Amino acid sequence: MSGPTLADDCLCGLDGEQRACVEGRVYGPCDHPNCGGVCEMEADCDCPCHHASRTAPTVADADHLAFRAHHGQVDKAGRPYIDHPRAVAAILAQQGHSDHAVMAGLLHDVVEDTPITLDDLRAAGFPEDVVSAVDAVTRRDGETYMDMIRRAAADPLGRLVKLADNANNSDPQRMALLDPADAERRGRRYAKARAVLLAGSAADELDAFWGPFNPAAERG
Repeated sequence: MSGPTLADDCLCGLDGEQRACVEGRVYGPCDHPNCGGVCEMEADCDCPCHHASRTAPTVADADHLAFRAHHGQVDKAGRPYIDHPRAVAAILAQQGHSDHAVMAGLLHDVVEDTPITLDDLRAAGFPEDVVSAVDAVTRRDGETYMDMIRRAAADPLGRLVKLADNANNSDPQRMALLDPADAERRGRRYAKARAVLLAGSAADELDAFWGPFNPAAERG
């Protein structure tokens, strides 16, 4: 089987590497006769060398994907949007959560705010708990903010990601960059969300999220 080389505009930018692409294509040099020199790794590809060498995405891969996906986007204060998912991931990493949690933190807005889909993340090889967490924190068409928060609270990894997201969004320094009325409105919404996300939490978890990162925030 033969195919074209990886497109220059692929969000992954993994030209020449035997890794998954979020666009559902993976190409790389291959000597196996079934590939004809270039292997397109899809479900029906029977090239054993590429399937054996395919590696799982890492935190660095998630960061690269998020950076490419959010390229050109800015937040409400006009700063590069990628700063936010990186801050969420940093909170989770500093708390000692798993690489899967950190990956979900980096990717938590790509489905809601970019053309990337959940199936794209699966095609890229991200673990299902990471994909499920991204789904849990992604607001669906016609869904209210609080309905999404309740879905996030029901997903173990999604709950952690949304708590870290809430902590970063509630940071006084970040809120100070917003219009005062908008900051007040968002503050009320984030406090209401925290009450759902932190329901039944132990004291050490409360301190983990609100001690080091945002001591001024009300816990809800």
